[in-house]
Amino acid sequence: MYRINHLFKKRIISSGLKDVLPDIANISDYYGKSLFNCPYCDGWELRDKPLVVIIDDQVQGFHFIQIIYNWSKDLIVCTNGKPFQNSEQKRLIQNKGIKIMENKIKNFAGKNGQMEEIFFGNGESVTRKGGFVLPQLIQSSNFAKQLACEYNSLGGISVDSYGRTNIHGVYAAGDASVIAPAQLIIVAAEGLRAAVGVNRDLIQKEFLE
Repeated sequence: MYRINHLFKKRIISSGLKDVLPDIANISDYYGKSLFNCPYCDGWELRDKPLVVIIDDQVQGFHFIQIIYNWSKDLIVCTNGKPFQNSEQKRLIQNKGIKIMENKIKNFAGKNGQMEEIFFGNGESVTRKGGFVLPQLIQSSNFAKQLACEYNSLGGISVDSYGRTNIHGVYAAGDASVIAPAQLIIVAAEGLRAAVGVNRDLIQKEFLE
């Protein structure tokens, strides 16, 4: 286990999360350029274009599809080789004119990261100008684990309202503590919250000594 260097009174872990993308050849060439994970961040720029939604997690995927449908009605859903399990959700999606493609995606085609076409393992292809994907989010560092910090049920670092972990003197800030993609302003607010927690604890300790 990692030992805390006691030259430092407090530590804030803000290592963030890592996106684990679906196992599709060359997907990383398009991620962040024409394929995104946040419809609130990039939906406006892709509005009214022919889009794809790639979902491996169908539990979150249904709500994700609804959000993106708000930006474009020219939409297809790709499950990347997995059958769509929820028949009622499938019916609602198809009633909106959204095609569900359950074949595994082979690769993407386009120039300079701009999607133009999607190819499937069964030989089919479809033209798209961009889209969204739900990546798996994992901790980008095991530093908190080495310090024996506790994790919540989603895999985020457990903290209180001031960013304190269960380890004395160790705090966590940003999306690493919640396991959810967050806009920069939210991450900054989490950092401020942890900084306030550190400041409060240092002041109280020094005042009572």
